[in-house]
Amino acid sequence: MSSTPAPAQKYLQHPQISIIQDWLLKPDAPIHIKGLSGSSPALLITALKENHPHLFVAADKESAAYLYHDLIQINDESDVFFLPSSYKRSPEFGQPESSQLILRTEALQQLRQAKAQQFFITYTEALLEKVPGGSVIEEQTLTIGINERIDLFFVVDFLKELGFQKADFVYEPGYYSVRGSILDIYSFSHEEPFRIDFFGDEIESIRSFDIENQLSKSSFDEITIIPELVATGSADYLPLTQSITNDIVIWMDSPALVQSRMNAIFEKVTERFDAGKAEEVLELKIPEPGQLVDGDQLMQHLSDKPLVILNSSQASPLLKPFRLTLPHNPCFTKTSTWWKPIFWSDSRRVIKSSFYRITIASWNACVKYLKIAGPKSATRSSSMLCMKLCRP
Repeated sequence: MSSTPAPAQKYLQHPQISIIQDWLLKPDAPIHIKGLSGSSPALLITALKENHPHLFVAADKESAAYLYHDLIQINDESDVFFLPSSYKRSPEFGQPESSQLILRTEALQQLRQAKAQQFFITYTEALLEKVPGGSVIEEQTLTIGINERIDLFFVVDFLKELGFQKADFVYEPGYYSVRGSILDIYSFSHEEPFRIDFFGDEIESIRSFDIENQLSKSSFDEITIIPELVATGSADYLPLTQSITNDIVIWMDSPALVQSRMNAIFEKVTERFDAGKAEEVLELKIPEPGQLVDGDQLMQHLSDKPLVILNSSQASPLLKPFRLTLPHNPCFTKTSTWWKPIFWSDSRRVIKSSFYRITIASWNACVKYLKIAGPKSATRSSSMLCMKLCRP
């Protein structure tokens, strides 16, 4: 686990942040945080990451991708997981995407055993799909390791039961091949396929390999094989908010917008499934309505979860909003001089009031900022957090 970055630690000294920290110890009701902008949500969540795993729900995929990118710049990348939709665009249009299925399976697997200081990022379309309950994952998961005694043909039979298909060479998730004592498997739990070498009934080695040149890459002591976890209408598949534990803090950007978008997409999926031709539905793999959940159902399971609402104008008036004023910096250019009096006036105000300024920007923007503002900008009362951010 990575330690909290110095600028994020400064957040912890803010009185409003202390109130939020106290709330996290006993989250009896949702809270509403206003005033965040740009990449500041990533810094805020990082500052409050201790003691809890965190699930962030963005309104759309682009916003979720921005936050994911920001979080991996200031945290250990192995602690940040992206939970996408299984589909290329939206469940409304079908067409599952293998790369997204792998990311989704990995994130769901980690979410089942989420630990403090881990982050999970998702968005509206991804929440539409029901997720497997713990019993489903346990029944459809095979964990094997080096020196373990297990019969090759037992593994093959288990793969068939899970829906894996046999091929001469594996080239995408869901396939396996057997050549003598070597078993190649492309699981949905890893970005690359595995090559398992048996010596009799004992596993001698496990390696990942490149599907283009078939050359081995990394070695593993133990791996988990997971099939495509396709949602069904059975009771074993649940809304995401119902399947997670109560210690996961949920951060939701504009819940009313997420709920309305989910309801709209759910209605379109239902209409298309009912009106579509059987061949088209099968070809595009458009999900049945029973495999999905609408926004109303999803929100029903938030009442007993720690919920933080961000930047929403539609939050309940009963919720006390915490305002964190984090404005965008103006656009600095070498030829423009209008901003300099404002900048120095604001800097003097910050110093006199004992405030601490944190400027969040990309590395190039930080360098440009310091060149234009001059050495006086580097005061004891300011700090610059320079990251490879996607947005200012």
